[in-house]
Amino acid sequence: MIIDKQIFLRCLTTLPIHQEELLGDFLKIQEVYPASVPINMILMELLKNNDTEELGRRKNQLLLTLPDRQAFYAYQFETGNIVPVVLREEVIDHLIEQFSNDPPKIKFDPNRHDAIANYGKLSLDEDPDLISETLAMIYAEQGFPGKAIKMYKKLSLLFPGKSCYFAIQIENIKKSKDTNSKE
Repeated sequence: MIIDKQIFLRCLTTLPIHQEELLGDFLKIQEVYPASVPINMILMELLKNNDTEELGRRKNQLLLTLPDRQAFYAYQFETGNIVPVVLREEVIDHLIEQFSNDPPKIKFDPNRHDAIANYGKLSLDEDPDLISETLAMIYAEQGFPGKAIKMYKKLSLLFPGKSCYFAIQIENIKKSKDTNSKE
């Protein structure tokens, strides 16, 4: 289905009396082009004026096609007016003040948490499958020469062509480790 320019342009100039006919046309067009932002915006406006029940059913689906939902939410669906920026800033300031005065609190729920389990320990476990030259360099720079050497040994097994390079890196780490321990 090709969008008929006449139907599309008529929506901008149609009197409110003929909008029901136009709504039917746009529902058909929207089925063919479900991700078209202009079509969906016009369809929402037509639904708002003619069929609020259908708007309620389709609103979430239509909103997904909008690239800037935040700007759309500034548009008041009920009144059709743009919310002034000052009003939005007042609302945001009120929300920040409300959050500051009564911050949310984390409540312990014994049904969700096991008192015996050490949840922090899981975050310290390293993934043995995570092997990279960059990680080896980071370990060396952060003062973990043992981890860096171990990582370079694994890398030399994975990439035999670069094993000489990795051997040099291991030697450099050992030298810097000896230099640091003598100072």
